[in-house]
Amino acid sequence: MFFPETIEGEWWLPEIPERRLRGTLVLSEHEFALHVEGVLLQHRVEPGQSYPIAEWVEIPVVYGTSRDAPVTLLAAAGISWYLAGTSATEVWHVGVGLVGALVDSETTYVTMTLSTEHLDDFVGTPSPELKTTNDDDGELQSIELRASQYSIASGVVHDVGRVEIGVEPTFHSGQSSVELGLQARMTMEFLNPVGHDAALTTAGTLAALSRIATCCECAITSLTLVPAGLEDAQVRVLRHMAAVGRPTCSRQRFGRCLFSARSLPSAEDTFNHWWNLRERHSQGWRLLTLLDDTRRVSVSERFNIYARALEALHQKDFGHPQVAVAERDERVQRALEAIPDDLVDWAEPLLEASTPPVFRHRVAELVTSLGVTGVLLAGEPGKFAHAVSATRNAVIHPEHKPSSQVLDQYWQYWVGSAMKWLGHAYLVRELGMPEAVLAQKLEVLPDAREVIDRMRERFADPQQVTADA
Repeated sequence: MFFPETIEGEWWLPEIPERRLRGTLVLSEHEFALHVEGVLLQHRVEPGQSYPIAEWVEIPVVYGTSRDAPVTLLAAAGISWYLAGTSATEVWHVGVGLVGALVDSETTYVTMTLSTEHLDDFVGTPSPELKTTNDDDGELQSIELRASQYSIASGVVHDVGRVEIGVEPTFHSGQSSVELGLQARMTMEFLNPVGHDAALTTAGTLAALSRIATCCECAITSLTLVPAGLEDAQVRVLRHMAAVGRPTCSRQRFGRCLFSARSLPSAEDTFNHWWNLRERHSQGWRLLTLLDDTRRVSVSERFNIYARALEALHQKDFGHPQVAVAERDERVQRALEAIPDDLVDWAEPLLEASTPPVFRHRVAELVTSLGVTGVLLAGEPGKFAHAVSATRNAVIHPEHKPSSQVLDQYWQYWVGSAMKWLGHAYLVRELGMPEAVLAQKLEVLPDAREVIDRMRERFADPQQVTADA
């Protein structure tokens, strides 16, 4: 799913297998589309009737074949021409590609296997052991690949299926060499067969567990499904993602995960807890990871997205901050006491209609809830929340006069990074990691350490700074 790819072959509609067109399936940074030579979907035109020149159409299933394997394309959409000869080449944008079998949109699947970037780090892939056997003449007869452990963690996710995280042998042969090794993989055996959409959703949830453990983007690099009734077949999934075509993540993180598959106290409990967290905080997680594979985004837009992520996390677990309402009411009362009596009746409804500082208190409460980890990543919660709230207001309402607490572009970048780490840390803490352990883990991660130093410089409590000194 992650790497660009082209597949050349013949393509046809399932109901017209004898009518085949040459074409190329292209998966790239810019598109996932089938380019065919000719008209894929022909319309029957009745004499005397009026028709549009073309219309946007979705074709549920397109079949194809290449030198390597059969291919199924699901939800192909494009412009369909009514007049023959109008187009020499058509382009059909594809929803999902399945390489390895001819199936349809109603096919269900029993097993899913995926790999991601940095999955070997999360799994703790063991070093392989090779044992060779020679015949009586000293010629190589066989090679045996061994590992100390193939299954690292496993457990059943309620109402979904059985997860297994481990390693599997890999084999690559060239003209003059053979490479053997071990590769990490995550597998789900579904309790009941599921459609491709449900399988892809499950893949995203599993990949997110690797992502939150390694603190890295961790795009899905391979995804295969086993169709129900075709247990000997495997189909490789192709889908357009934001990560397609970007450089492979090169950051060296081995041994620096927040947690690993080997360290889980109870894999089954962790899997179920993560499934519940991902569902509960789907909006917060979406915002936290929205920019992971984005090529270009402004510093202010990035800041606002991570601010919204913290807001979404707080809304789900804390509700409405009552302190914000109390603060607004106290301000209203002080204002009413300070103005002349003849203006009170006029001013009171205007003051009471003012908006309480809800967002600022959401940020402060979430930071405070993280205890020592929150202070580590944000400094003094009140100061941090004031700056975030003032800057967010300025970003959303640039026409208003900015507060003196609005952050410049440099600090918007670093505070935006801090907010992303805060959201990440909040979910890891909710997954079960003690705050003190989480803080220790973050302090040795280079990316987090850099953010911690910047936040200490800007928002640290003076008393804490003195104590540290």
